[in-house]
Amino acid sequence: MFSEAAVWAQHGWRTVREYQRRRSNEIEKETKGANKGEQIFHWDNRILETVQDVHQDILAKTAISHRVVRDIVDKVVSDMLVCGSRPQAAFFFEKSKRIIKERADQYQTSENQRARRPLAS
Repeated sequence: MFSEAAVWAQHGWRTVREYQRRRSNEIEKETKGANKGEQIFHWDNRILETVQDVHQDILAKTAISHRVVRDIVDKVVSDMLVCGSRPQAAFFFEKSKRIIKERADQYQTSENQRARRPLAS
């Protein structure tokens, strides 16, 4: 869900649908047509190549104004895609809330500092 939300925030819904289609095609190819999987992000103990490519694209192209998206992809989605044992959903939810709060606090601090600066004459 975070992975698709990051794609949506960065590129829009049409790209989310393309992302789902690419994952499904990759799973279908891996399983020789036995499975389809637009909701699958890893297979056979490895992250799908499509997922890796999309996340690298987001990390490379995320504008400064979308630091929250970048942080979520970098710090949360990466942890979620680890194969094998991984933390519960509550862990990722709390981690995401913490990232959003940190960014909000940073934004507030920078806005307050700008407000205190004297205007140039």
